[in-house]
Amino acid sequence: MVKWIFIFTATLVTVFAVVGASVDEQTAVVIDERNDAIYAALVSVGIENALVDVTDERTIIRYEVPNDMNKEAALYYVIGGAARYAIPGSTITATLFENESASEESTVSVKDVFAFLNKKITEKKFSGRINRKNLK
Repeated sequence: MVKWIFIFTATLVTVFAVVGASVDEQTAVVIDERNDAIYAALVSVGIENALVDVTDERTIIRYEVPNDMNKEAALYYVIGGAARYAIPGSTITATLFENESASEESTVSVKDVFAFLNKKITEKKFSGRINRKNLK
């Protein structure tokens, strides 16, 4: 009887050790502070409740335009805010939501954003480098 209790206890300890180790591995979360920085920049100009996801390869932002803001101005705020924290060789994709549905997706390289911000290209040329897709 003691032998079976020992085997049962050893089995339970092994199971809990394996399950505990796998839970720790699955719940590891990497927090990128660039997400918070971009979100704060957008909130400061009135764009609230945006979803921001930054990696070294790309930045994705989903946002709604405030009632008192022009759609194009909002897009430029989103792109500019994202570019400040994006890796130079990456891209920025901004998806506009209207009435809780995605309506337009705009993608641009960070290199082009900095060229525009540093006045190396005109606004017209920069606007032409933004790849826009109508999602309606």
